[in-house]
Amino acid sequence: MKVFILPFYYVAWHYSHGVADLWRTFTNILWFVKSFFSFSILLKTMFMPWQRLREKYDHTQGFGNIVGSFFVNILMRMIGTIIRSLTFALGIVVYGTLFIVGIVFLIIWFLIPPFMVFLFITGILAIIFNGQFDLNEVTV
Repeated sequence: MKVFILPFYYVAWHYSHGVADLWRTFTNILWFVKSFFSFSILLKTMFMPWQRLREKYDHTQGFGNIVGSFFVNILMRMIGTIIRSLTFALGIVVYGTLFIVGIVFLIIWFLIPPFMVFLFITGILAIIFNGQFDLNEVTV
């Protein structure tokens, strides 16, 4: 007789502990993506030179070296800005995609038990009617 109680235990778990575990997993994945791409650090260092590469200004070598150092430093800042912008954009796309996938998965999670009941009833009716049961012929 305990077999007949099992579906009720499953539904109770599915909508309580299962949803809580799913939500915790979903928020952990989003936290990981946020930490992996470190959005706040990317924004704080957006205009820093790439890999901290820069030229020291050597005033003893003349005007040409100062101008050369200036342009190298500007170039490194531009490269840093481009790479950080691309990384930030990729992070936003990954975060948004995972957010949408998580919401869809959560909706599917809520629909699994009713769908299982539908499939069970359809299977029983197909057995009773010897495989001749067609859902298109059912009128409500």
